[in-house]
Amino acid sequence: MPLYWTSVVAFMAILRCSTADPMIYGTADLEHDWAEAFKLIITVKMQYPVSNGWRMALIFSQPIKKIDVWRAKWMDTAVSEDKTTHALKDLYFTQKLANGTILTFAVVAYKRNINRRPGKVTVLFKGGNVIPRLPTEPPVSTIAQWSVAFFS
Repeated sequence: MPLYWTSVVAFMAILRCSTADPMIYGTADLEHDWAEAFKLIITVKMQYPVSNGWRMALIFSQPIKKIDVWRAKWMDTAVSEDKTTHALKDLYFTQKLANGTILTFAVVAYKRNINRRPGKVTVLFKGGNVIPRLPTEPPVSTIAQWSVAFFS
């Protein structure tokens, strides 16, 4: 009997993982670059319906002190030790998003080093309450598509 229940639990775990919302890669377009901060326009096109909130990770190529954001909430308790990865979550009016909807909002990122160029940022989006992470070894050709470089 215990083996049966173990099999059922394992099957349910596999089913849950295979039906979980996949990660979506968004874009970040540089709108302004000031000495102390820079402003990005984040855009994510929904590839599936999001019915119960979402999480987003912004992965910067330089440490960021803090973030000001509209249409989302900065999760200041979910920042990497090196200050390069910052998490965002939905607000009550962005919890539900239909397939094909384009979520767009502004982010102001405050630089740790004044006058430094913004560098690169990777935008990861996932429906639900788990903060998305980069795969450990993505193919090189896809990294170039997912990261947006800012050079003036």
